[in-house]
Amino acid sequence: MTEGKRFRPSTLIGHVIEKIPDRGRIKFGQMCEGFLKVDKDSITNLARTTLHANEGYKVILLPNHESFFDGIVVARISREIVTHSSMKGFDIVVASTMIDGKQGEGTDRSVRFFNPYMRDSGIKKDIPTVRKKDEHLYKPEEIVEINTQAKIALTDPNPQTGIIAFMEGVMEGGRPLQDGSGRIKGLQEVIDMGMNTVIANFLRQGTRFVILNVGIDGSYQLSNPTTKIPPLDAVVDVFRSRKHYSVQVAMNEPATDEMLIAQLFGATYKDRRSVAIQMIRNPLVFTNAMMKNIANLLPEHSRGFYR
Repeated sequence: MTEGKRFRPSTLIGHVIEKIPDRGRIKFGQMCEGFLKVDKDSITNLARTTLHANEGYKVILLPNHESFFDGIVVARISREIVTHSSMKGFDIVVASTMIDGKQGEGTDRSVRFFNPYMRDSGIKKDIPTVRKKDEHLYKPEEIVEINTQAKIALTDPNPQTGIIAFMEGVMEGGRPLQDGSGRIKGLQEVIDMGMNTVIANFLRQGTRFVILNVGIDGSYQLSNPTTKIPPLDAVVDVFRSRKHYSVQVAMNEPATDEMLIAQLFGATYKDRRSVAIQMIRNPLVFTNAMMKNIANLLPEHSRGFYR
């Protein structure tokens, strides 16, 4: 070994991982699903969502975001819906920095490793978007181009392609509370409100859709949200028949577009265009409603800003 250069196990592991064929990556992803714990009510709500998909509703999954492992959660849900419906798959909204490598080598390797598993699970396309926290990494014209392409992709009314969007946009991991006191693991205050515009556009277009809120609790134990690296014991746990770790996944009753309008503005509101205008003018109405729905799916200690 050359003097002055330190041996990095992560580099060696990365090179080994790159040699694993697609079928091995798909199998490993499916093995990771062994960590998921889903209650009976959530299974029923997932089945109801699938029925709506077969009725021609565009399915929109809105989960919270604890760690990279959340990709396993939404992939499992995607495969369940796609397998039992006429849908062809889902598009997933992701940070542009995940796609272009700006999150670093570790993230880039993880994305490439799990890509075959995600595609096999019905998540067919990534829709990159520039988050507010990443704007300093791009030229203004690059931001416009990336976000314009995302907007075009997210206005597609085709019910055979669903949408997955993590409401928080960032993973939890020791970010401060709004008042600056203490540090938490839990739901973060949503500052990127792009999904509000997406839903408003669907209402204005007359697109029928159904929203399924997903609460994820415990995935940060399997993939550190700050370093984005799983602890060694978590990797070993993938191969254990009795898991030491678990991720709780809860889903509420799916809400069709008609039900959403009633939830946000009352049952007397019938004009979809007027509702869309109200949503654009008051984006927090939709955002807060979705985040509170998700919070209600989580234990108290994981509700964070939306306690």
